[in-house]
Amino acid sequence: MLLRSYAYHLRKPSPYIAVFLVPKVVLVSQQAKALRNHTDLKVGMYWGDMGVDYWDGNMWKVEMEKHE
Repeated sequence: MLLRSYAYHLRKPSPYIAVFLVPKVVLVSQQAKALRNHTDLKVGMYWGDMGVDYWDGNMWKVEMEKHE
C-alpha cells in the first residue's frame, strides 16, 4: 500500500525507483504478483541465480528503464 501511495513519484521518466526486498527466492514472484495486483507499477524481478551479481551498469540501466 505504501508503494501504491508513492507510485506517482516512480512513473517514468522519473529517475526514482522502488526496491522491495524479500528473504527467500520463492517470495520474489509472490510479492511481485501482489505488487502488480495492487498497483499499476511496472514490476521487475531479480534474484541471484539470474546472474545479477555480474551485470554491468549498462545492463542495470536497461532494466531500470523497463521497470519502476
